[in-house]
Parts: sequence; C-alpha cells; structure tokens
Amino acid sequence: MIEYKKKLSFTYFLPIFYLIIYIMKTGGSYFILGCVLSFIWVLHFFGTRVTSKTKPKIKINIKPFIKDSHIILFNKHIHHWIIFLCLFVTSSILLYFYKYKLLNVIQGFSFIQIVHGLSYKDRFDFSIKE
Repeated sequence: MIEYKKKLSFTYFLPIFYLIIYIMKTGGSYFILGCVLSFIWVLHFFGTRVTSKTKPKIKINIKPFIKDSHIILFNKHIHHWIIFLCLFVTSSILLYFYKYKLLNVIQGFSFIQIVHGLSYKDRFDFSIKE
C-alpha cells in the first residue's frame, strides 16, 4: 500500500499527463501494451505492496553485480527506475529517428517501471543493505 504524508496536487501529475498525451498521439496502442506488460511484471516480481528495503519475490544472484535481485555497481545500489529511465530516454531518441513500434512498447514498459520505482520511500537511497 502506498502511503503519502502530503496531499499531491494536480500540478504534480501534469507533466505525466502531457507525456501520456504526447505518446498516445505518436504510437499509443503500443505504448499501452508496454504499460500493461509492465504492470503484469510489477505484480509478478514485486507484488502489490510498496515497502522500502524489501527483497523481490524472485531472488537472482550473479556475482559481483547482482545480489538478491539488487543491481550493485561501484558499491552502490542501482534502483530499477534509474535503469528504466535510461531505457526510456534511449528509446525516445531512437523513436525520433526510427518509427519502430517496439520502441513504443519499450517506452510504455519503462514508464510504468519508473513510476513504480519512484513510489518507494527509499527511491534516492543508494546505500547497500548488508
């Protein structure tokens, strides 16, 4: 369950609405497909609760970069929203030059992952939990 101490105003969500409207005009149905796939991914791997410093349902360990499904680079935890932000920006740049529908799916998938990652309280905490 997401808990907010402050009430969020409409202006907080305005840039998100503008982004969605822009993407819907350029390739909306594929963007929505990516959003739906991402939502299913979030439910499967993270569940319905948004709790900081928890481990995902599925644990992956690939030394030295992945420990308990957390990506570790230079002794810092890299959140999934940062990776998907990079992927979103890259796919947006590529979509400007190439009109591949797969890029719209990647944008939709990345968008939901970014929103999901930013909903955690520890979204800017890059320390490693020992």
